[in-house]
Amino acid sequence: MRRNLFIILCIAIILLTILIGVIIVFYAIVPVIVRSTIEKVELSVRSINIEDIENDRFRLRAESELSRTGSIVATILASLLVNVDNIGTVRNDKPISIDGYPDLPTIGAVDSPFIVSDLEVFHKFSGSLIFEANVPWHLTVKASIQPISSAMPIYFNIPFNKQVKHNALNSLQNVSIKSISLGYVESINNNTTPHPGINAIPFSGELQSKSSESYNALSTVIQNFITRKTSDMEGSSLSVQIPSFGEQLISLLIFKSMSLVPSTNRKQVTLSALIIIQMNSPLGHRSPLNIQSMDMNVHLFYEENSVGMLDFSQVPMQKLNENTYQTQFTDKCLILSDRGSFTLGSLSISEIIVDNNITLVGLAGLNNVRLHDISVDGDEGTALQLSINMTIGNPGVTDIKLQNFTFNIVDSDNETVLGQIPINILSLPSGNNIMTLTGLLAALSEKDLPAVGKLFSAYLNIQTQSITLFHELSTNEHNATAMNLTISSLSVKSNLDGIEAKLIQRMEVLNFGIEFDSMIVNKVYITSQLSVLFQLLSNVHMTFEEL
Repeated sequence: MRRNLFIILCIAIILLTILIGVIIVFYAIVPVIVRSTIEKVELSVRSINIEDIENDRFRLRAESELSRTGSIVATILASLLVNVDNIGTVRNDKPISIDGYPDLPTIGAVDSPFIVSDLEVFHKFSGSLIFEANVPWHLTVKASIQPISSAMPIYFNIPFNKQVKHNALNSLQNVSIKSISLGYVESINNNTTPHPGINAIPFSGELQSKSSESYNALSTVIQNFITRKTSDMEGSSLSVQIPSFGEQLISLLIFKSMSLVPSTNRKQVTLSALIIIQMNSPLGHRSPLNIQSMDMNVHLFYEENSVGMLDFSQVPMQKLNENTYQTQFTDKCLILSDRGSFTLGSLSISEIIVDNNITLVGLAGLNNVRLHDISVDGDEGTALQLSINMTIGNPGVTDIKLQNFTFNIVDSDNETVLGQIPINILSLPSGNNIMTLTGLLAALSEKDLPAVGKLFSAYLNIQTQSITLFHELSTNEHNATAMNLTISSLSVKSNLDGIEAKLIQRMEVLNFGIEFDSMIVNKVYITSQLSVLFQLLSNVHMTFEEL
């Protein structure tokens, strides 16, 4: 009996010892281990989004990361009431499971309202969030933790006090505007949320001119935008450069017609033209530009060589449609500036970049030339006065007026100078130009007389021959006028058909005789009397010495 009682007593003592050990383990040792593990846990924030901002609250969407969680499996139970820097509280209604792998982080998510308890502290926190590079958050929470499994007891009021340091906006220093439209605005975006990394945010607003100072500043911004210059803009929390308009303001120039008159005493060409100008509207169709006048100081290049400059001011602009204008100027000697207006008022823009390749149909070397006929109007000393009827075709849109120069008449076969044609004014509008040129037919030397005779002989014998008219630069190139430089290599080549009438209309033999030489057998003498009828043009006079 006593033995059984002793055995029962020993078993009870053992069980009581085990129970006391279990109680000590679960309620003294395990909490210490849990507290020690929680203290070693490191907390970082992967992302934070602040949305739906109201007077005393906003919605906080955050993703946190727990590292150095140890090798014990545990669950941080919901709900957690987190106090942030005494600013306010946020409740996490989702449990956080720790897997017990010390090398793998534990991810937790928060999507709950943040209730602001101290507005003054919150305003300071908001300023730090925008202007500081880093913002520390002091989180205070009493956590309920259940280690290992759901059969284990829950340990309440485990301190989970952490400091989280994450990157703030740092005054939005790394901000650039990728594209901008200065056109009409119908709506304004609200509650824009910058996310971690690069954000493409469509800001909208209005340009307003409420004072002369703001109008002048706005005009400068518009000018810089159109002329491909950046503008520095600064607000309460944003300093950024506005990029320029990505395209040329003037996209196309078309010369509908043009007239060039080279100077006979200076290196200057007088220009008149009708120009079509097509423009890219940087402000959009709801806020179009209205160009009223234009100043031009434009350098012209041909094959990468400067050929001159146009310089004129206050040329009126005629608007053809939304993006196309027409301007015409006369007798002007081609930084560009416009005067006009847009939605907010008048606008003056200077230094507009113009880089256009303009194709003009040229005169093609005056190769469309036809000589119809020549007539002799008399003589002048040892020279014959000539009139040459011809047609010169101008295939381009450029009207050319050449003055005070001389064409040399040259035989195209042997390049012998046969005479000269002085020109007072040679006007070549676009199209075919019928004209009569007068000059002198005279050889430069006696050795050239046969060439002159050949010209008339072929002409009177109804033969076609090639004639060249060219201008020879007789002065030094450095001292040459614009006229000399313009036509220095001008050469006009054409065929001259023979006279349309027969020179000899009728020939009769009045008498004819034959006499044989008595000494030389093969020698015969012929004597005859001929009657020849010549039909000359009314303005041609000829004297025959021998025939």
